[in-house]
Amino acid sequence: MSVDTIQFSCTLDLKERENVLTALELHETLRNEHHRPICMFSFSVSVLEPSESSTVIWLRDMEEQAEIDAVRYFIERLCGEITLTGIWGFEYSCNSFTNLVPEFGGGVMLFDLSSGDVVEWHSTDELMEKALQNPSSISTTATV
Repeated sequence: MSVDTIQFSCTLDLKERENVLTALELHETLRNEHHRPICMFSFSVSVLEPSESSTVIWLRDMEEQAEIDAVRYFIERLCGEITLTGIWGFEYSCNSFTNLVPEFGGGVMLFDLSSGDVVEWHSTDELMEKALQNPSSISTTATV
């Protein structure tokens, strides 16, 4: 697979300002762990609205080279450090400058914030392959 870009941009409300500071510090700490096999520099974490009361962080790709596994690792670690509940997720897109057939698409990753576990991770190419193999798995049928 020769995907040339992976992009994403999403927000996460951490509910408390202290959690925001923890998230920013954690991201910086993980960036300094040089032994990690994943690149924590492939995405950034910042405060969405730079105010003293903002509780929302903004996660986004760096120069269209996001490593989705790095984002997954960050969220798992963050959920181990702060208390959150509910389901949260983000979408990402993949693009190729070589115009090869399987190189476009993207995916979605959903987390259980109370544990940091990934509850769903789907890519659009897997979803399309599954639908083509089993058309009855599609919840809405196309009409012509």
